Amino acid sequence: MDSSFHMEDTLQRGPRPARTFLRLLRYLRPYRGWIALSGALLLMLSLMANAVPVLVMRAIDEYVSPVTSAPRDPAEALGGLFRVSAAIAGLIFAQALFRYVQVVLIAVAGNRAMHAMRSELFGHLQSLSTRFLDRNPAGRLLARVTNDIDKVQQTIVEGFVAGVSDLVTLVVVLGVMLWINWQLALIMLIPLPAVAMVGIMFHLRAQRAFLEIRRKAAAMLAWLQENISGHRVVRLFQAMARHEAEFIRRNRAHRDEWIGQVRNFAIYFPSVEFLGVLAIALILFYTGWNPAKPGSTYLPGAGTVGTVFAFVFLAENFYAPVRTLADRYNLILEALASSERIFNLLDTPPEIRDVADPLYASNIRGEIEFRGVWFTYDETAPEQDDDPRWVLKNIHLRIAAGERIAFVGPTGSGKTTLIQLVNRLYVPQRGEILIDGQPIERYETRSLRRAIGMALQEPMLFSTSIADNIRFGDPDMPMDRVMAAARRVHAHPFITRMEGGYDRSCGERGGALSTGQRQQVALARAIARNPRILLLDEATANIDSETEAALQEGILEIMRDRTTIVVAHRLSTIRHVDRIAVIHHGMIRELGTHQELLALGGRYATLYQLQFEEPVT
Repeated sequence: MDSSFHMEDTLQRGPRPARTFLRLLRYLRPYRGWIALSGALLLMLSLMANAVPVLVMRAIDEYVSPVTSAPRDPAEALGGLFRVSAAIAGLIFAQALFRYVQVVLIAVAGNRAMHAMRSELFGHLQSLSTRFLDRNPAGRLLARVTNDIDKVQQTIVEGFVAGVSDLVTLVVVLGVMLWINWQLALIMLIPLPAVAMVGIMFHLRAQRAFLEIRRKAAAMLAWLQENISGHRVVRLFQAMARHEAEFIRRNRAHRDEWIGQVRNFAIYFPSVEFLGVLAIALILFYTGWNPAKPGSTYLPGAGTVGTVFAFVFLAENFYAPVRTLADRYNLILEALASSERIFNLLDTPPEIRDVADPLYASNIRGEIEFRGVWFTYDETAPEQDDDPRWVLKNIHLRIAAGERIAFVGPTGSGKTTLIQLVNRLYVPQRGEILIDGQPIERYETRSLRRAIGMALQEPMLFSTSIADNIRFGDPDMPMDRVMAAARRVHAHPFITRMEGGYDRSCGERGGALSTGQRQQVALARAIARNPRILLLDEATANIDSETEAALQEGILEIMRDRTTIVVAHRLSTIRHVDRIAVIHHGMIRELGTHQELLALGGRYATLYQLQFEEPVT
């Protein structure tokens, strides 16, 4: 069940580095050749970078301050210096070329790997149940697909590869120093234990800080998305000042966590910088405590003046990666935390899955039967049958193929829930739903939903054209069918009066159309594919009386020869259905025709009398 996933980011468990890292590598596997070549280039770059101090050492010892006392021809010395300088320039040019190739290779591999991850994540979100999407804020889901994957991509391109480069550099620098003078190499390593201790302390503080930063950022994004979506309500109730204050509070909490992390960096980097300079000072002290004889270029502790110069360069080359490794580590830490959240989402199993050998609903007749259906929106089903969390309780109802039936009752009684169970947007905790005598789970979900048309009280349109919204889910639908569907719901006149007609954009969430127009377009979309089952949830609630009166004839035509379930509060819209089911507190209390229920004098008769203010006869 998808209830195992909780979008609240907590600090109870940090990322599992080994498992998460190995799983990330699966996305890079198709590009392992590129990554291997990038690794080889990193090794070459490190070797070339550390060849420069060796060349400088040679230039000093042979041409600037020669170790031997034999006189040297100035022209020969100048030529030697020119050759060494040319070699250094060639190394720098080669480094630039290799660095360009290496950066392009790893950037392309990282971006393609994250493209695959983002596509997989979006596809998985599409498969998760409506119950899951109801329970998890859209802002946090958006953060998974955008911010978290961007963080992983940044780490692959910058953090991980640069970290590998730093480690390779450390090994190469240490090898070069041991090759030149092992005594000075050991002197240079004296501050290293202190560097390791500072790094461990930084790691412990940074891990918690980064997890908390990501949690607060995701919570702030979710709150911001909700505030923007509900901006009309915020303005109508003059809650702008209060919401601004709440955003400032959340933003301040996020800022304070970042400042705390900056303090960690502010302590770590100067500490490592000091220890790196201390290594150079120790080298200079060691080579100078027992000075050479006057006029000699040989230093007892170092070997030559060139060696000392080389070690000053190499010490900088060694401790510079040590300083940046913490930054790389933090990038990797952030990426592991983001990856953990992404993989938790990917590991959430879909609640609704097709069986191994499904039936296809393309030729269903449309008979629907509810057998002892119980349903709750909670993650776990209540144990007691009288628990108020049950939305539907022991529903038994058979709807014949082609029958028109209406669900009426007070708000919250379970009417909309019933029709959403027919469409498999939710799964009941008890009982079963059958279509044409077969359990609904036996049908392939895609074909089942194509056989069912549904129009909701709050229609959702996309920011494409009106025509594309009507043909939504069937992009190859010809224009004549689109227009025919619009005519049947009396949407064609207002569409043709608009600038652009059927090509006019509906705007975000259909905002370019009025609420009634959105309902008409949604109703056209519901019938455009000629479904065998039609579910109408207050589909004309926001349409004016004149348009609704003209629409009723079209709706009756639409209902003909197809199974139709209508959810309605206005009883005037359901007089022509075959049967009416009165639902109260999740149970069917009355069932019959309009006249039968009026004669019964029960709940339906009371509702009818309240709406029309006339005595029941």
